[in-house]
Amino acid sequence: MLLRDKQGYIPVGASTVSITLSMAREAGSYNDGYADNLSFAVAAAPVPDADTYAMLLDGLALLGVVAKRKQRKVQA
Repeated sequence: MLLRDKQGYIPVGASTVSITLSMAREAGSYNDGYADNLSFAVAAAPVPDADTYAMLLDGLALLGVVAKRKQRKVQA
């Protein structure tokens, strides 16, 4: 086997880390197999776009307006 080394950083907010190793046996009953196709995958969580934040802020503002109107009706 050949020793190989690779270093790196996992990004902040990564939601999934997957390590896959494919191994196959050539023939016989001895240690005659080989390891191949080692892969390392990192999936980051999706980042909401600006439109999502704008809709959230609009909804919160609407809830504030409705709550203020209800408060005025109760006082009257």
